[in-house]
Order: sequence, then C-alpha cells, then structure tokens
Amino acid sequence: MTPPSFDYQAASPGTLLVVDDEPSVLAIAAAILNTADISPFKARNGEEAIEVLRREHDQGRRINIVILDLTMPGGLSGFETLEALRKIDPTIKVIACSGFFQEGALELCQSIGFTNILAKPYTPDSLLGLIRRVQHEAPVPARTAPEAVALAAEAPHQSPAFAAATGSTDIGFEPAFEAPLLGEDEED
Repeated sequence: MTPPSFDYQAASPGTLLVVDDEPSVLAIAAAILNTADISPFKARNGEEAIEVLRREHDQGRRINIVILDLTMPGGLSGFETLEALRKIDPTIKVIACSGFFQEGALELCQSIGFTNILAKPYTPDSLLGLIRRVQHEAPVPARTAPEAVALAAEAPHQSPAFAAATGSTDIGFEPAFEAPLLGEDEED
C-alpha cells in the first residue's frame, strides 16, 4: 500500500513533533512517518515537547504540527502541554491523540484549541492522511486555560483524566479501562 502523497515543502523532515509517554507509540509513529520521508522530533512528555519546541523556535526553525498524547501520567497533561506550546508559537497546529475519544470529541478538542484528533491505535493511512489534511488547515485560535475549561464544561461527557487536568466537569472522552487520575502517584 502506497502512503498518501504529501506536500514535502510543508511537511519536511523535522517539522513534526510526536509526544507520547509510551516508547512503542513513539517508535511506531516515527516508523510510519519515515515511510513518507519525514523524520519527526520525539518527546516522551510535555516538558520535553516544550523544550524541543522552544529550542527549535529559538534557532529560527519551525515545527508545523505536533501530535500530542492527551494522557501522560506523572507530568504535564496534554491540555497543559497544549497551552505551553501555544505560548511559544500561537499558530502551531496540535493534533490531540488518545485511545479514549467518543462522538463529539473533535468539536470539543477544536474548541479548546487543538487542530484535529487522532484516535489510537492509528494506522499508517490514518496518521499520514490526517497530517496531509492538517498541514493545509488554518491553525485553531489559541485558548487560555480558563477559556478552555469554560468551553469544555459545555460538553456532554468527561473522563477522569480531563477533570484532573483541567478542573472541568465534561468532555467527550471515555476511558476503555480504569486508569489513575492525572497527578496521582502510581504505586510500584
């Protein structure tokens, strides 16, 4: 199967950042992107993502698209990371990535400031196709944390992770399994 065609000017190597706390997900994403001659930056958490974006921004290089895991226990959540990335580059396109999306999640994520969503597990076609679409979309306006929480409060569903990350009461995510709330220490 041939990967979708790309505008290599807009998605040149190094202009994508994949953020996920699971090493296997980072490896799979990089392998898929490599089939399209794209060598992404990788980060294992929100703090690393911010560091990569800041470093590239300070060097005058632009990261066009970030694929950001929403649930990363033990550090910044995907929502907190989005806010910090937008402070560095208000026009950056950020794709929310999760295995917990429900109907209506796209609209909700876009209202918070994400450009689009990518459900896990994803296929090469879904990842590459979404990147191709997103590179041609206008960036979603950046939102402040209070604006994002206010918008999220209007949504019909919520996950414990989103509630812990934002203090909100509703969002279109539902976990497929019981996971600890963000910020809770896991026992070894």
